[in-house]
Amino acid sequence: MAELRNSIIAAVIAVWSLAAHGEDAPSRPSAGDVADAAKTMKDASNFLKAKRADAAACEDKIRKSDEFRPIARRIPPPGKKHAPAQLADRSPISGDEARAMTAVAPKFKTCRSIWEEAETSLVPGMGPILKQYEEKHAAIVGDLVGRKLPWGGYYRMQMALSANLKAERAKIWSASGRNVKPD
Repeated sequence: MAELRNSIIAAVIAVWSLAAHGEDAPSRPSAGDVADAAKTMKDASNFLKAKRADAAACEDKIRKSDEFRPIARRIPPPGKKHAPAQLADRSPISGDEARAMTAVAPKFKTCRSIWEEAETSLVPGMGPILKQYEEKHAAIVGDLVGRKLPWGGYYRMQMALSANLKAERAKIWSASGRNVKPD
């Protein structure tokens, strides 16, 4: 996959170089070039879908574990939005919930890394963004476990962090010239 990405980058640089020196790039790509580009995008899309499925399976395994049980009612499944009552929840984390969160948070991070590594292999500019996300996420979890943040505050901060990641991801992917939808 990295070889393929490097080939595409090299082709783009070649076209830019021609334009920078006043030469015209070929006005029309060959049918083979178009087919290769379409296959490359399809391969990248399939690669991301497979890694997203791997990460989801990893997270599902954690959600079914005994370790997760104390926080199962607190952490909604992927794609489910928090209820207004959850967002307004001012209660602190309990001791059992804190132990559970401390146990499963690193495991969830391992699951996210499956997707993050795949995404970064296709769009290296995502690396620093994802690293920053993980650092901020760890701080939010730390504040929850340390009772500096109630559950509602945790949910709101997590939602803001996720929205920021989505916006940054859209910018980086757009700048990369990729047509594959990352999420």
